[in-house]
Amino acid sequence: MHNRLVRVSLPDGMQWRYRYDAVGRRIQKVREGQVPSAQAVARVAYRWDGDQLIGRQQYYADGSAVREVQWVYEPGGCYHTGNI
Repeated sequence: MHNRLVRVSLPDGMQWRYRYDAVGRRIQKVREGQVPSAQAVARVAYRWDGDQLIGRQQYYADGSAVREVQWVYEPGGCYHTGNI
């Protein structure tokens, strides 16, 4: 896979690794190394409908869900439907 962001190192030392599906859509962002607390976001999963991003789910280090965001696409724009 070419021209894809695969890893980010932030000034505070936090590192994230990115994963993509076979067609190049980002499907996951995973925090690498030790997570500072059980209440820190450790993983973000992305949901797609074809080539449109329709959702993002964040997870704590213990695997429990933090927050889900969904988007609805209509002619003329994209609308955020809120946090779940």
